[in-house]
Amino acid sequence: MVALTKFLFATFFSSAAIAREGKMTWYNPGVGACGKTNNDNDIVVAIGVPHWHAANPNNDPNCQKKVTIHHGSKTVTARVVDKCMSCGRNNIDVSPAVFKKFGPLSKGHFQVKWTLHN
Repeated sequence: MVALTKFLFATFFSSAAIAREGKMTWYNPGVGACGKTNNDNDIVVAIGVPHWHAANPNNDPNCQKKVTIHHGSKTVTARVVDKCMSCGRNNIDVSPAVFKKFGPLSKGHFQVKWTLHN
């Protein structure tokens, strides 16, 4: 039954292959909504609450999916590991390791295009 539930969520609620434009900020990862512990050096991303569908986020179909982030000529692919409570639908929060690939942490934010993949 659990496998069927995950399949149905993934099938009916997936937001894969939809390109979005929004603000990217950074945060210090720890234990994320997907139930795993990450740190500042991991290539990870937190997506906004509107993208979460399971009552228990550890079982959400978006956990561990890839997000491709574009800004200027730079592109980074990161894993979804957390829920960003303060992010709107099109905004993301990334680890310092991801953010530094686009510029210094002191920049604070970038406007990016990003895509959530299956």
